[in-house]
Amino acid sequence: MVRFTSLEWGAKNPYHSETHRAIRETLNAYFPTWKGFLKRKPDYNLWSYVVAKQGVTNLEVKGPDISRRHKEYVYGIYLPEAIADVREYLDLVFAGIGQVVAGFRVGAEEVAQMKEECKAKLGLS
Repeated sequence: MVRFTSLEWGAKNPYHSETHRAIRETLNAYFPTWKGFLKRKPDYNLWSYVVAKQGVTNLEVKGPDISRRHKEYVYGIYLPEAIADVREYLDLVFAGIGQVVAGFRVGAEEVAQMKEECKAKLGLS
């Protein structure tokens, strides 16, 4: 399962509430196809924090932190403070997700497909 949440450290994430559910549902729909992750750690979850942090100017991905006790791979996707609109927000989030899942042999075309499906769920396509 993919867990997806948002944190705010001195900056606001105004798009989290309207996009969170669609992103989470989209990621979990694709998760069973991520053989690179499931082959390596079949009983682990993937946890992504989208972080709005003051002073961040470019997209940054940090991690993984691996918890054997909780059976989780945890990544932080740090977004820049200035985001123009919900479309740019989704572009940044899925660029970060792409960096995370690339390590598990999930291709850029699958990430692009996930992003488009998420946009469709939100009426943005």
